[in-house]
Amino acid sequence: MLAPALRHVLDLDDARARDPAVAGAKAATLARARAAGLPCLPGWVVPVAEGRETLRRGADSLVAGGSGRARLLVMDTPPGSGVRDELAGLVRALDGPVVVRSSSVAEDDPLWAGAFGSFDAIGVSDVATAVSGVWASAFTVDALRRCAEVGVPVAGGGLAVLVQPRLTGPGGSARLLPGGAVEVTAIRGVPGSMSRRGLRATVEVSGAAHGPAADTLGAERVAAVARLARRVVEVLGLDLIEWGWADGAAVLLQARRAAVRIASPARRTPPSPALATEQARRVAGLATGFPGPLGESLVLAWALGCTRLPAPDPAPVADPARALTVTALLAGVLTAQAWGLPPQQARQEARRVLAAVRGPHPDAAFDRLAGLADPDADAACRVLALLAGLAEAMVEAGLVASPDEVWRHDEHGLRRILAADTSAPPVRRGPDRWEPFLYRVVAAQGRPVTGVAAAPGAAAGPVRVIAPPIEPGPRGHREVLVTRHPLPELASLLWSAAALVTGPGDPGAHLFEVAACLGVPAVVDVDVRSLCADGRRVSAAVDGASGTVWTLDLQRRADVGRR
Repeated sequence: MLAPALRHVLDLDDARARDPAVAGAKAATLARARAAGLPCLPGWVVPVAEGRETLRRGADSLVAGGSGRARLLVMDTPPGSGVRDELAGLVRALDGPVVVRSSSVAEDDPLWAGAFGSFDAIGVSDVATAVSGVWASAFTVDALRRCAEVGVPVAGGGLAVLVQPRLTGPGGSARLLPGGAVEVTAIRGVPGSMSRRGLRATVEVSGAAHGPAADTLGAERVAAVARLARRVVEVLGLDLIEWGWADGAAVLLQARRAAVRIASPARRTPPSPALATEQARRVAGLATGFPGPLGESLVLAWALGCTRLPAPDPAPVADPARALTVTALLAGVLTAQAWGLPPQQARQEARRVLAAVRGPHPDAAFDRLAGLADPDADAACRVLALLAGLAEAMVEAGLVASPDEVWRHDEHGLRRILAADTSAPPVRRGPDRWEPFLYRVVAAQGRPVTGVAAAPGAAAGPVRVIAPPIEPGPRGHREVLVTRHPLPELASLLWSAAALVTGPGDPGAHLFEVAACLGVPAVVDVDVRSLCADGRRVSAAVDGASGTVWTLDLQRRADVGRR
């Protein structure tokens, strides 16, 4: 055994590798699986401690130079000589390439699916560089955003590196379904490659297998994968595995929980006829243009009474805290004008009626909205200009990543951020209170397009068309990403997305596995040219279980008003 001679790298059979704080969650899970007798490849772990100083230096560089500078610094920092020498000896002894993967302390949680880097077909001369590459992946924009929103340190609290022999296929994933059946996805080629197309099969409790994967790989091979998945559930309590095929048997490559638990915004109540009206469409347009708690309290409460909503340029904001105070005061005056009540009563009535609009029987609430007065146009213009200027000022000051993020806080939360209160809660990543309403309006009035279901769930949001090259940087919150090709690079955009819709592709591709893990519904094989066009504000509702996408043109918010 090589393990006793190792000082800087851990063998997976070393008892210390079973501790996630030492080896990261991915490697620790495999170490526990090997100890329990489950079929797993041998492997070695660069422990969390070996990368701690490099990650600390990267975090320091992040403050001064951002994501790009931090990644460059980490890539230029090789592992210690002990790690380099031991890995070189291990890889040389294999007489074949290896796969180098991340193993974050937090990576057993599906929130981290696709967050950190991995490197395939690595030889002796490149293995140390690949380790640095995994460490550097902790500083990508996507990984940093996840850490910030979940509220954990860089790299999820620690990042180990897992090195294992490379398999040449087949491989894929398998998950236990409600009722006991197992869904098996087989990737053509190297296991774990996002760019590969996949085939699916379902293995029933009886052992009967059916589907393209069973036809191609053989029913017995697919059934063997299902047996491994069920055994992992029994031993480890984890319902999603990645698998490969070696020496005539299925082997475990990774195991974790299957998906983030995010409630679907689709309400299973009969649709109200009111959702098919122009008034419902107008409310949906405003709720999309001014989303989140801030939009509801400082804009929607009075803007629903506007005959025409202004679209001013952002106002210069030198003092964001004062600008927020002025904006809130003006919004209170406008709300009182719209509802014909004293400010406090007007705000309470607005909250009550808007809650009813989102409920299952909105007819009376829509009647109440129809009677709102048209508030002062100059004050309305001033509020919107100040809000736009406030968002720009907070981005410039580094307080938020993008203007869109401002809308996801309420007024109190913004004040805490402006006061440098580090206890301010992170931005919510799930659907907000208006998403079920938007979903139902778009589904009621939109044009349906049918594709192939790729990841379950239901969601709605404004459409963002994504075309290569995929640029780094923050995207809008809860957008429906639409792209012609299901490129593997899209995985980094799924963290804050509401849904994913792509052109021709395979629902078994690993990209859609990442979407399912993150609770992002996905539909593939859609004619995406029919979904949107330049110059229009389009929202989409996506049902990832049925493969249906509805789209609806929502008027630009400058034109949203009572007719």
